[in-house]
Amino acid sequence: MIIDYRNTFNGDDLNRKFITKHFVKNHQVLPLGNIICLNGPIDIKDNDEDYKREQVLSFLWTNPLVKDEYSTILFHRYFITGIAQILNKYLQTSIEIDQENIIIHKEHQEHGIIQPKGIVNVSVVKTTGVGYLGINIKAGKYSQANSFSTNFPIDISRKLADDVINFFYKIGEELCEKSLIL
Repeated sequence: MIIDYRNTFNGDDLNRKFITKHFVKNHQVLPLGNIICLNGPIDIKDNDEDYKREQVLSFLWTNPLVKDEYSTILFHRYFITGIAQILNKYLQTSIEIDQENIIIHKEHQEHGIIQPKGIVNVSVVKTTGVGYLGINIKAGKYSQANSFSTNFPIDISRKLADDVINFFYKIGEELCEKSLIL
């Protein structure tokens, strides 16, 4: 489910209730988890970081199979790895993962500075079984200087969002099929 989000997502709603409310009304809450994608600006404060971006594909997920903090982080990192592979299909360049950062090795300009690489995502895990991952479409003037903007047009952004959502459900199906309850 992709939602064009006109308000700025600030991360306060990063919880199961916010994610699930979009699925309950259509009886679509799944035992393998749910994911929504918000397309719009963000301003998330997490620990000492302030992530402010102009346009982001924000993926909020919840997975009831992930039952503790450790397995939540494992699931999230596996999800990040899959997203990096999906991004590679669109950007066709070298991509590196450093903990929860997806680093794009492509020369780009951010804040008037030409850089050889940049971080394309924002990643937050606050609660067991719930995570957030944002892909910068346009990082904007308030982002960190090492941010990378994909600058995808809306049709490509929607295809990317669909691919990420399909990957999320593929992970959930694999967990259920293999009885890999984390």
